[in-house]
Amino acid sequence: MIEELSKLEHDGEACCRSVVRDDLVGFIMEAKAISLTGRRSGIPALTSDYPMGLALSVKYRGTEYERRMKQYTASKQGAQSACTLAMLTR
Repeated sequence: MIEELSKLEHDGEACCRSVVRDDLVGFIMEAKAISLTGRRSGIPALTSDYPMGLALSVKYRGTEYERRMKQYTASKQGAQSACTLAMLTR
């Protein structure tokens, strides 16, 4: 992911050298945390009280993560992210 970002620019500088990098590192860390929580749901001792608790938590966190990623992407694209119904029906 970082290699791909080195090819992209934001405000005239590489994305991996700007404030965008800090945001992306946060998203990467959050994705890793969601992945590790998903693994934990396979350990019976951690799910004995509420068997579906961790699984539902992973699902909720994953959904919120995707929503925030899409919102962040749209905010970085600016006006280019706007789409009208006429554009979709062409």
